[in-house]
Amino acid sequence: GTDGKTSVSHYIAQCLDSDIARCGVLGTLGNGLIHELRPTGLTTVGAVQLQSSLASLIEAGAKAAVMEVSSHGLDQGRVNGVEFATAVFTNLSQDHLDYHGSMDTYFEAKSKLFALAGLQFAVINLDDAFGCRLAQRCRGTLTVYGYSTSSEFDELASYVDGIIYTKSIKPTRYGFEIHLSTPAGDGKCQLNLLGEFNVSNALAVLATLLLNKMALDQALRRLQDIRPVAGRMELIEINNRPTVIVDYAHTPQGIIAACKAARLHFNGQLWCVFGCGGDRDREKRPKMARAAEKYADHVIVTSDNPRDEDPQAIVSQVFAGFTHADAVGCYLDRRDAISYAIAQAATEDVVL
Repeated sequence: GTDGKTSVSHYIAQCLDSDIARCGVLGTLGNGLIHELRPTGLTTVGAVQLQSSLASLIEAGAKAAVMEVSSHGLDQGRVNGVEFATAVFTNLSQDHLDYHGSMDTYFEAKSKLFALAGLQFAVINLDDAFGCRLAQRCRGTLTVYGYSTSSEFDELASYVDGIIYTKSIKPTRYGFEIHLSTPAGDGKCQLNLLGEFNVSNALAVLATLLLNKMALDQALRRLQDIRPVAGRMELIEINNRPTVIVDYAHTPQGIIAACKAARLHFNGQLWCVFGCGGDRDREKRPKMARAAEKYADHVIVTSDNPRDEDPQAIVSQVFAGFTHADAVGCYLDRRDAISYAIAQAATEDVVL
């Protein structure tokens, strides 16, 4: 997906990992056993390094591995030779068009994962239009489980072999109480994750566990134990200070989802501090500005890994998307931006 790869892969790994059967992770936060990750600088490393990483996991005692697979990695053949058992599709929104050129080309790159030899199972988000398209394509060649946070999907039933969906979702301060239906029966779960998109991510995890022969009651217990991934809707609370949420949102869709999540769980005004990465899709920069302006009460623009670009030039492209630019703060130094937001926010506010 565009959003959700890191969270879903780490949640699956948390559910599969145990003292007697360790689970490895390969992705944006690094490669290694789930609690012993070594940063690599890439979501999906090159083909030779990838095989070395997998071999190291076996030497470390891993019985399973969960990998984030990037569109660049698929397009460049970095996962060629890897035999996947299960592939998960979370969603597709604008990102990396500087590389792929169009959303259709981007989708085709992602779809390569689901055409690899040896793949047995596909888990696909039916709330995403590209997901529905992919499910139709996979039906008949793979065992496909779809998932949805809606129960209005009668026309989608023909796309999949089974559907996991929520019958009810009740927000709490630290997550959700969810009642869900699966091909293995109905169940309830207390999910300790912020943001409704994490309910969707949890359904992807549950579908993966069920397809890989974990019993429903055990899978639900594992879901209740999963914890947020570092930098993904990570909650920081200190008495008599504003609540802070750290998230990796780096697309317009990601900004919207994170802002909505903050409002769902907390009262008070919302301060959004964000930047746009350098040497990446420039078209999304003003769109991220429009998203932040629409869904947050206060917006502060800063730098986010400018790489080889001029930080001021990036910020100027971001500001082109604001309708009321005079109301937006700007601090190129990220520490200054965060410090300003926390200092200005009221105790009951949230700084994202």
